[in-house]
Amino acid sequence: LAERDARNTATLADDPWPAADASPWSAPPPAPPTTGRFDPEDGRFSFETGLARPTPRPWVNVLANPEFGALVSESGAGCTWAGNSRLHQLSAWGNDPLADMDGESFHLQDLRTAQTWTLGHAGAGAMQRCRVEHGPGSSRIEQILENGDGRACVEVATTWCVASSSAIKRVRIALRNIGPRD
Repeated sequence: LAERDARNTATLADDPWPAADASPWSAPPPAPPTTGRFDPEDGRFSFETGLARPTPRPWVNVLANPEFGALVSESGAGCTWAGNSRLHQLSAWGNDPLADMDGESFHLQDLRTAQTWTLGHAGAGAMQRCRVEHGPGSSRIEQILENGDGRACVEVATTWCVASSSAIKRVRIALRNIGPRD
């Protein structure tokens, strides 16, 4: 088992993320490569990512059945189609293998403060790390959102899946308040 785990596991460096107080005028250090692990039991690929630790190219999961499907990238971006993915797009997408999609995304807003976040690491509030799991039939992104003063306030888990025989895409967004309740 240890030999199998060694083949299926890529380790993350100790913590090569740049310090929060790094000067914006100095050249950033080279980003460490994002690595992950395949689970031999269920085929899921898990990894951590964020703006300070990007993937070399978008890492995308295809969630589809013969008549309907969706793509979800490691940033939470995606697109959806019915029938033919090129001819019957339900949301916009580009066919650029080097750029991430921007056809679909989810946003969360604190109605009291008007602060907004993009779920996944793309866009507003994007400096936090995300844990991503792409697997057969579903994708999941876990992240902790910070409020305006840098304190953790909401734990978010977003899960995408497509029904095996229907034109249904489900997105479940689970929120847990971990900040002060002022």
